[in-house]
Amino acid sequence: MIFFVRTVCTKVAQSTIVCDGMAQTARYLTLFLMSSAATFGCSDSETTRPSLGFVDSTDGVTTAGDQSDGSDVSDGADGVDGSDGTSTSGPPDVPEPTGDPCIDGTRLSALVDIIVDPDPVGCPWGQGDNLDLEQGILTARDETVARIVRTDNGAAFNFLEDGGRVCDIRLDTLTIDDNPVAADFVYDDVLLVTINDAVVLASDRRVLDTFEESDGLYRYQWEDVRGRQLQFTSNQAYCLGYGSGSDCALPPSDYTGEFVISLGGEGFAQLKSEILSDGSFEMRFITVGDNDNDTDCRHNGYRMRAVMDVALPGTFAE
Repeated sequence: MIFFVRTVCTKVAQSTIVCDGMAQTARYLTLFLMSSAATFGCSDSETTRPSLGFVDSTDGVTTAGDQSDGSDVSDGADGVDGSDGTSTSGPPDVPEPTGDPCIDGTRLSALVDIIVDPDPVGCPWGQGDNLDLEQGILTARDETVARIVRTDNGAAFNFLEDGGRVCDIRLDTLTIDDNPVAADFVYDDVLLVTINDAVVLASDRRVLDTFEESDGLYRYQWEDVRGRQLQFTSNQAYCLGYGSGSDCALPPSDYTGEFVISLGGEGFAQLKSEILSDGSFEMRFITVGDNDNDTDCRHNGYRMRAVMDVALPGTFAE
């Protein structure tokens, strides 16, 4: 026997649906159909909006949801879901490691300050691989490694030191609001700034002629410049990618003035690619002098802002 029933449902409240027409006449038909797994979204009284329950894959027990008796959730025992009664659900597939820490690991992106602490006056002449002082000759240098701290709370950003990896970096700090520009920076005699082993700034462009060049980058090695003649007649400095997305400002040696390093665009592309490939970042300030105890190998402190994205140590396979 086939029954044709016209049922009109009207929602009158968030959790109330009222049915009219032949709803009462069809009540027994509705119950019959519901017992055959047919569900109608109509009620003649206020109901709570249903939500799905979740079934634990090990024992088929309903662990969540607002079902009153769990009668519409399969317990895996009678095969009503078309299976043989064995639960087929399980934990989600875990992707195979790719070997890329920036894909496999947990990543953190933060606005950071790269801080170079002041270096006091005086070169370490005769120490290590430095030469003894000599007028007009680049005899000794002092190197300062920058610290990285979080801009928001000043906490040390030591993830790279602890085994993390750089996944992305922005050093075009002139485009970031509140860039901490140094207005009273001073150094003597020659200043070099490196990231990893690449020179990104040199107070005297001619010094670069002593370094090996590869992939458009000058590779700093102290042995290459040690013992070279010091010349003070040049006022031409070097900034990596200047005019191609990078910008720098630097006073002459032993003068106080504005100092800015901003690296970006095509000029920074090759070095950025190397940084991301190596997963490492280290900035150094290197001051070189000849024989002046009162002024050589000095520089003021400096702070620049960057955005750094890292894969946290311990979250990826080595």
